[in-house]
Amino acid sequence: MSRSSSSSSQSKASSAFSGTTQGKIVELVGDNCWFCESIPVEACHVIAQKDPALSTIIEQNLLLTSLRDVDNGIGLCPTCHNNFDTAPDPRLVIIPTDLDFFIDFEEKDYRERALAASGGFSVPRQCPTKEQYKNHQIANGTILEGSGLYEPYILVRFYASGFEPDLSPRPWHGQPVHMIRRAFIALGSLNYRKLPDDVSNKLRTLLELYTRPPPPMQEPDVAAGQGKSGKLLRSNDDLDTSTAKRELSGPQAFFSGVRLERRGRESQGHTDHAISAFTLGPECTALDAISMVMSRRQRVL
Repeated sequence: MSRSSSSSSQSKASSAFSGTTQGKIVELVGDNCWFCESIPVEACHVIAQKDPALSTIIEQNLLLTSLRDVDNGIGLCPTCHNNFDTAPDPRLVIIPTDLDFFIDFEEKDYRERALAASGGFSVPRQCPTKEQYKNHQIANGTILEGSGLYEPYILVRFYASGFEPDLSPRPWHGQPVHMIRRAFIALGSLNYRKLPDDVSNKLRTLLELYTRPPPPMQEPDVAAGQGKSGKLLRSNDDLDTSTAKRELSGPQAFFSGVRLERRGRESQGHTDHAISAFTLGPECTALDAISMVMSRRQRVL
């Protein structure tokens, strides 16, 4: 399917794939369409270049990489590409096989963010990465190696009569939350009932979880006159600094470590200054951060 060139007004985050990236995406599917195995293969964006909800996706921390990163692409033939792209009524929908994993992850993450907020700290949402999804499926015996599994669904038949597509789960190399966002589009389609009820129900649950407001912040020590709040910023070492960090200027909020920044007043000059900053290990959680924050906070105050 032909692609129009990006206008100068589009952000760099909306740039098309480079030739090198297109080649990698095609190579990852073995030069055959991910769905029907036909040729030729095109590199298709998962979160679309012109997704009308892009600003909300970024605001809700649902974008793990640059839009032109390999992990936001899937190799499809021109026919499947076109039918994957037919928003708001996609005919081909691809969904992670274990949506419960993403629901459980988000509920736990929200509890941790709520705990941080109760202590006066803001912690951005963290979504499962492709590595976490893969490791989860390895741990529960679903796969032995490779990438996490995804299942294709046909909402409207678009292939020739006599062709019976393989609808079995198969691996995809990219970021799962990107594919989940794409699947959300199907919930607004008049054909969404072609999805199994349990799948559409779990997608709706995830949509509700991902779009709820962040936990309300509480100012600590207000009664004691020590109303100092701060922000816990998870820094992500896995993002490609040559693309995502340069292009997204802020949306990259899927972080593996934690850096604490707080501002206070000096006892004499009342001058704002950073009073603490540290980095925790890549496997830490918000709960680990809060424990260290509160311990350090007692020493500082």
